[in-house]
Amino acid sequence: LNNLGLTEGRFGRSSSALEYHERALAMARGAGSTAAERGILLGIGETSLRIGAPAEAPFRLARDLARAGRFRMQEALALDGIAHATGDRSAWRAALTIFAELGAPQAAVVRAHLDDPGTPHCDLCRSG
Repeated sequence: LNNLGLTEGRFGRSSSALEYHERALAMARGAGSTAAERGILLGIGETSLRIGAPAEAPFRLARDLARAGRFRMQEALALDGIAHATGDRSAWRAALTIFAELGAPQAAVVRAHLDDPGTPHCDLCRSG
């Protein structure tokens, strides 16, 4: 359901996208799966950015769950999402630190965001 939400969001079908995400989130919470919940919250944030809906809250929830479970990659993805949603450069700096520590290729894109903030450097920047 989360993947269907992401796909529908990429096609600009906002109501069905968010419906799929919300159903997936309810199922994850009902099952007590924080691992699924983290991923779905990241998906809700991404879709929200794409369709122009508020995206900060799901990214913050994902970040908090990732920190609590010490899932650094998901924490960095959530921080990147927060920065996209709010323009908070400190979130990008924190994401960059984690991505660099993990040797993740996303570090280069986040670095580009910080070095040249007015230019779209990723799919999320170009979608909105």
